[in-house]
Amino acid sequence: MAEIAVIFNPGAAWGQARKIKPTLLAELKKHRITFDFFESQSEAHLLELARHVGSTYQYVLCAGGDTTFHLVLNEVMPVSRRPILGLLGVGSSNDIARQLGFLNLESLGSALQKKVSREVDVGAIFVFGELRRYFLGQVSLGLGVTVNRFVEKWLKRFPFLRGWSPFIGGWGILSSYFHRQVPFSLSLEENERIIQTTPVLVVISNTNYWASGQQINPLGQVDDGKLEVFVFRPKHLAQLAKLYQAMREGRHLQAQEVTYLQGNSFRLFSSHPLALQLDGERLFDSKQEEVREIKIKVIPRAIKILTCKNR
Repeated sequence: MAEIAVIFNPGAAWGQARKIKPTLLAELKKHRITFDFFESQSEAHLLELARHVGSTYQYVLCAGGDTTFHLVLNEVMPVSRRPILGLLGVGSSNDIARQLGFLNLESLGSALQKKVSREVDVGAIFVFGELRRYFLGQVSLGLGVTVNRFVEKWLKRFPFLRGWSPFIGGWGILSSYFHRQVPFSLSLEENERIIQTTPVLVVISNTNYWASGQQINPLGQVDDGKLEVFVFRPKHLAQLAKLYQAMREGRHLQAQEVTYLQGNSFRLFSSHPLALQLDGERLFDSKQEEVREIKIKVIPRAIKILTCKNR
């Protein structure tokens, strides 16, 4: 058995990731890396593979998108001796790999040879004291959920529209306002201080990037034992567009329509059901389970991530 397991998700980026498989295998062999290769056939199979390699191998390289990393993380976190994760971004957003992983094969091959890793924080979602999910990147509410749901629905019906995803997302924003899905009422508690607000978007962030490279969290550190919270309260669509532009360069923190908080634990509650988006996975987004209160905590330096020396 090799020291390194590679989990390859060909379904990432709506199936476009499968094209990189020959190049990935060639690059690993070029660097004379010994590995066992596992290709997922479905989400259920991906979870099964993650459980197997997470308890068997010292290094687990995930080749996929943010959702792939998220699903693998949730399978390996319960393992008593967690493997070191390597993240190769071949998905549609790659926000986690942009900071914690690799976006090109050359740097990945070099890192696998040197085996340099760092400990990073992991976020955790609790409902009435029960741990429900872990996350590496972000949790979002409001537009982060409704727009993702809208885009996913249209791309499942019309896969040929993949290249138009940003435009479909814009349409999803309009639809969210039109159907009065936003703004929504929310109470947020941190250190016994309660903030009552009516935002269109809330993002609880562990890493820096969100929504395909937007610098949602320019001041955050992934190993500081803290999470950052951003509450967006634009009064109209023009303000929202302006905030989105500012986010590209991390300038949104100065805006009056944005509330910024930092801490290691937050409680969110509302009179209405709360749906969440966690690194590509939607949670509590059905009438089968309606949740009105959640707690989000950080687990400091909970897992090791393969990285480059200069990071």
